Amino acid sequence: MLTATRPLADLCKLDELTRRRLGRQIEARLGPIPLLDLHLDVFDPRGTRYAELALPAWDSAIPDAFFGLVRHVVRTQLSVPSEAPDPDVETWLAAGRPADPHLGAAWDQLAEQRYAGATASGPHRLASRDDGSGPRVARMDRIVRAWPADQLFVFAVTYGAVERLAEQNALPPCFP
Repeated sequence: MLTATRPLADLCKLDELTRRRLGRQIEARLGPIPLLDLHLDVFDPRGTRYAELALPAWDSAIPDAFFGLVRHVVRTQLSVPSEAPDPDVETWLAAGRPADPHLGAAWDQLAEQRYAGATASGPHRLASRDDGSGPRVARMDRIVRAWPADQLFVFAVTYGAVERLAEQNALPPCFP
């Protein structure tokens, strides 16, 4: 039985073969997704396994929303505090606005979509962090840098607006 106390990470290791298999499954179900590799970068092993389980039930004209929903389920239902998703959007936003123009633009758009403007133009990122989140923030920086500037809105909606809407609508748990 899959539960929050028995994470999906126990059942699936995120390796290149798993990643390619999932990519093929997603494209077979949802059609071509130009940013598929970038979306897969945001999944941890639990997200990969949950996506495989949830994909057969997904029928949407907005395929990018699938990735935001998978991340939401992993963050809220398949995690205990010590097992937050990694990479982690919330940790990245909490780190503050990066000085880098591309990362800063992504941070602005994501904060706007995720918190409906509540944190837009938030604090600038401190050079050093003592809360242990440095590696998580650096991983998310690498992922966001890979997103083309003209596609940052897709990133922001997928991982910001979808997450906010899921929270506001209190989606029912996927695993009792």
